[in-house]
Amino acid sequence: MLALLGSGPTAADDPWSRPTHLRAVAAPPVTWSDLSSPRSSVRLWWDETPASATVQVLRRDRWRTLSRAATPGWTSPPVPRGTAFRVRLEDGARWSDPTAAPPWVTPAELARLVSPGPALLATAVGQVEPAGDVAWASTLGGGLARLGAGDVEVWTRWEGLPDARALAVSVAGEEVLVGTTNGAALLRDGRVVTVWDDALPHPHVQAVLLHGPERWLGTYLGLSCDTIDAPPAGIAGSPSVFSLTADGAGTIWAGVDGLLRLSPGAAPCQPSATPVPELLGQHVYGAAPHGQILHAAVLGSGVWRLTDSARPERQLAIPEATDVTTFGEARWIAAGSDGLRALDGRRWGRAEGLPDATIWTVAAARDGLWLGTARGAARLHLTPDGALAGVSRAPLSPLPAGVPALTVLPTDDGAWVAGPDGLRVIGQPHPSAGDLVVAAQSRVVAVLEDTGATWAISDRALRLDRAGHLQQLELPAQVTDAALWGGRLWVSGPQGLWSAALPDGGAGFRRETALTDVTRLAAGPDALWAIAGGVIARLTDRGARTFVRTGVPLDLAPDAHGVWVGTQSGLERLLPDGEVESIPGTTGITIPAVSAGDAGGCWFAAADGTIGHVGDAAGRVLARLPGPFPARPLRLAADGERAWLATDEGVWVVRAP
Repeated sequence: MLALLGSGPTAADDPWSRPTHLRAVAAPPVTWSDLSSPRSSVRLWWDETPASATVQVLRRDRWRTLSRAATPGWTSPPVPRGTAFRVRLEDGARWSDPTAAPPWVTPAELARLVSPGPALLATAVGQVEPAGDVAWASTLGGGLARLGAGDVEVWTRWEGLPDARALAVSVAGEEVLVGTTNGAALLRDGRVVTVWDDALPHPHVQAVLLHGPERWLGTYLGLSCDTIDAPPAGIAGSPSVFSLTADGAGTIWAGVDGLLRLSPGAAPCQPSATPVPELLGQHVYGAAPHGQILHAAVLGSGVWRLTDSARPERQLAIPEATDVTTFGEARWIAAGSDGLRALDGRRWGRAEGLPDATIWTVAAARDGLWLGTARGAARLHLTPDGALAGVSRAPLSPLPAGVPALTVLPTDDGAWVAGPDGLRVIGQPHPSAGDLVVAAQSRVVAVLEDTGATWAISDRALRLDRAGHLQQLELPAQVTDAALWGGRLWVSGPQGLWSAALPDGGAGFRRETALTDVTRLAAGPDALWAIAGGVIARLTDRGARTFVRTGVPLDLAPDAHGVWVGTQSGLERLLPDGEVESIPGTTGITIPAVSAGDAGGCWFAAADGTIGHVGDAAGRVLARLPGPFPARPLRLAADGERAWLATDEGVWVVRAP
């Protein structure tokens, strides 16, 4: 049964006509020095109205007017970071609540900083929608992209999106509807005009569809519809929505707990719903209508053929079917790690010039196919009979969002970013940085600096010295972390702990202590600290001492006064005498990453996306990464008045106010 739900508060419900969805965004960095600048321009966005607005800024405890004719996308002159703004529409009765730009730089903004030209800002492309000679693509972490002939234009938070993690896109004429992990946005003529978030069943919007006057929004916890003349409405009790597809007869096929057929009703957004019994409980990630036939891509099952006159029939059994389209008379399937498949038996991958062997989405264009892959987007040019005539790839940033950053090492002139596929750089952390990047092309778990030399711990220990000479040292076993302490390079892993003498470890590694299952290493002023077997250990020349009174440790950061410990139940302080203090304001939350600041105190990152700092008093929250499913913190690196946060979605830079 289909039940329609009210949307909750909307702009019309506000008796004071304040701007809705007001958000402030600091200008993305253009140069390395911008990351340290105390000032930045700020852009303000709100849902478009016919009325212009007055914008004020708070300076020395007084509100001062900057504009009396602002519209969404208005940009301020450079102001001190953390400056508060407020907005009042010309027909409004009250000012908005004060707002300030969040104190972070996102992985997408860093990806744009290092790109030599227009490029995709994230690797994973979730959906591609052709529109004439161009295509619109949703990218997980790199926003919305419009792809043309060798050109890429990108929309992120700076261009008005509620989040740079875009999941789905739909195009109709001059309108583009995009779903993100923190709400949906409507673009008209390339400009964001409306945002949906709190009115939805859930802000994680993973399927969207423009269908006549209707705008369908499929979320993590249900399906909503918005029309031009009506507030949003939802379908009660719906589980996650994985796909939305319209056919030529006006029917919408929704991947909701299987496949749901939404036939046109008496009014917009009031369809009748009929499930396909054979696919109940399945995850339908894509569908392709062709005349009276519908092909559905079902994750874990394969490709199914549906007609009105017969039971659904499975046509191709593959485990990772995520999308399907029709080009001519051929059906093409995005088959995940199995590449691009066709029902006639063809299978294409890297050997044919595709950017990656893993294909997430496929869409038909006039002269071929658009692909979204695990490493960017591509256009396949096909002959009329379906033969491959060529492949055009969209440019990709050298530091794309969506790739996990296992750790980061900032320097005065740049930063090293270590990940599962090697080493990347921001700025110029070393004059010969490129040599180390080329040498470290497998998983890098640690990057360390020692008197002008840089160590990258990968499948080997690689050392780049001040003069640019590169050396390598074979590792004794599988390594999970590394540290420099006591004139030695220390490496750890499931099998134990080893060290080699600096400067170049020429004598090789020797086994140290009986500790095993060492997951973290951190050098302190007078000892090396480790997490081994779920407890903390202090190592000196006299041996190892363990401490068992902390919570379950996840990360640690020693300084001159003790050790900061991120645990499964909060931030703690291990004192030199073995006593443990819980830090007020942090109890009850999981803290997987900590870093001691040069001027004292500790930065911490919680599993829920909270970023904070503690000095001599209680912990203070500085920011929270956006969305209901924020990026997962992995490591932190304090860097003066800011911290670099390595996450499973890339690197963030967070500033202290």
